[in-house]
Amino acid sequence: MLIAICSCHSPQQQQQMENSSSNDTISQLSTKLQYGKINLVETSNVKKDVELTNDELYKCISIKIINGAFIIDSIENFARKCLKLELITKDEYNNEQKNAINFLVPDSVSFPKKYGITTLPFSSGDVQYVDVYPDEASMREYYYRGHYSNPEFYLMYVQYYEAGCSYWLLDKSDSSVKIEFPSLPYFTPDKKNIIAVAFEPYGDYNCAVKLCTVKRNSITCIFQASFINWAPSFEEQGYMSADGCFRVPIISSDVIWTPQGNFNKNYQYLKISVL
Repeated sequence: MLIAICSCHSPQQQQQMENSSSNDTISQLSTKLQYGKINLVETSNVKKDVELTNDELYKCISIKIINGAFIIDSIENFARKCLKLELITKDEYNNEQKNAINFLVPDSVSFPKKYGITTLPFSSGDVQYVDVYPDEASMREYYYRGHYSNPEFYLMYVQYYEAGCSYWLLDKSDSSVKIEFPSLPYFTPDKKNIIAVAFEPYGDYNCAVKLCTVKRNSITCIFQASFINWAPSFEEQGYMSADGCFRVPIISSDVIWTPQGNFNKNYQYLKISVL
């Protein structure tokens, strides 16, 4: 198989994208708080500190809707076949960050929104993405966040009301939505896989992970799960390193909130390897 040569963006580009992604998450969270969609736990029952172990990292479930019913299955064994999850030190996390890569070319100014309409050029012609505000439940806002080369995609951030947010990869040739991610997606250095690790502040489970394979312009989801025992930081983005591993600050699901009702920043650090 061919291995693609990775190209690192400048620190300024990476910081711009990280700021945009963080703002996306904070905007999503602010919307939920504004309309009372997040039920904060009672602070008197919040534990002060919980340390995760490596084995606890794998506990996860898949959630499907079949004939109108929610079907929940444990897929911990499948997770162990797809991913290697291991706790690392804060020093390793910080030191490896100098090797971070991101194939996304961040850009939020080339195609500015005008009167609630974002227009993107495709080989098949221009397409307009129109913000929708008929009522709270069906709200949808579009924000262009940048593009990828080889394969050729645009990245669109989509803000919903009830359903949170998603990131769309749009095929530059025909405007089709190749796939959606629950958070900012990251290509591995060989561009054979994409991973997204999302903080979910309003569900029963606070972490969503999606892993996809890439073959030319074809993207296939091979693993998607909600993890039970941990959640990624909602403020600090993780990063993909040149070694092909994704690193991210995490917190035990038992102590996401501090006794004061704020977000707990007493992080542990996770390295995710694609198997």
